[in-house]
Amino acid sequence: MDNIKAVKALRHPTFYLPLGDLVVQSASDEYSTQVVLFRVNKSILAFNSPVFADMFTLPTTAVQELYDGAPMVCLTDTAEELTALFSALHNPSFLSFSRFDPDIPAKLTNVMRIATKYQIDTVRRRIIDIMHDSWPQTFEHWLRYQSEIAVLRTMHAGRDDGLVDGKSFEECIPEPASAIRFAQDFDVPSILPFAFYTLAGIPIHHDWDEMRKGNGHKRSANARTQSRTARWDLLDVQDYKKVMAYREALAERVCQVVLARYGREEAICSMIPTGTCTELSEGPYGGYGDRPDCNGAMYQALELWKDLDTGILREDALTHATGHPDPLGLLEQLYNSHPQWKICRACQESLQKDIRESQEVIWQNKFLYGHSS
Repeated sequence: MDNIKAVKALRHPTFYLPLGDLVVQSASDEYSTQVVLFRVNKSILAFNSPVFADMFTLPTTAVQELYDGAPMVCLTDTAEELTALFSALHNPSFLSFSRFDPDIPAKLTNVMRIATKYQIDTVRRRIIDIMHDSWPQTFEHWLRYQSEIAVLRTMHAGRDDGLVDGKSFEECIPEPASAIRFAQDFDVPSILPFAFYTLAGIPIHHDWDEMRKGNGHKRSANARTQSRTARWDLLDVQDYKKVMAYREALAERVCQVVLARYGREEAICSMIPTGTCTELSEGPYGGYGDRPDCNGAMYQALELWKDLDTGILREDALTHATGHPDPLGLLEQLYNSHPQWKICRACQESLQKDIRESQEVIWQNKFLYGHSS
């Protein structure tokens, strides 16, 4: 005779498979005695999980608990977690998401938790790959990422309300606090450096949920200005300390890099390769006597780094979180502004090369700060 606990049991609408040879009962939640039953194949579970494989080799009791003619096991996992697991194992499209979806960490939490618990490494690796796609691991990956983000920013800027398909700019790009929480909970340290870098540039009073409360006025204003917010409430005290330490360390490094390279006249002049400005003789700016135009144009290109009030190139103008939250991105703006520089090709290539070197220095230090405690 079939035997089941005196609880309300519901068969899962998708994963109660007629040809399954094992019934899995979920845990009931704390507010009810309702459980969900899944009928699946032991061989699939054993193939993907050494934990299940070992479980199925254990000797069974004399009286095997049955349900609907199949052996039944009762697990401590919720119905939502088990649904996520069986979806990942049976449905290849389950782990497909819109690129840069800010809710990806939340959507992956259940399946990552249970894949980690049962050592299903194929699912874990796929989830980590998805997270890596949103959080660059190399400088070259960041350049591609930045190009895609720039396209999204331009698309949203072209709308009066800042919305594309009903979503604001930040609702179409990765959100750092939830990524940090995910990485801390599931031991994925590789996404932490760039997630901390991104979060360090978002003011702490810019809260994701708070921005979406009420009548929507805050969200509308946020969409038009393309301001960034974060799910700050997901972080613990240690995470907050890391964000603050990261912000200070990054600011110090940016000052060292940018002021050393672009903050002094002799540094800027050194970026002009000696003897190459004669190329201007074939261009629209005249002959060799126009060489000072290259020097002056470089100063104009560096206006981005000046304080808006004083016009002085100084440290707090470079690193103030609400003014310049993204030093890598700001250097990228400078790099891409070359059509307005009005300098010869050799000087342009020299300056762009120097900008890339500056970005790589910041990137490498970003990784050091991302792993600090």
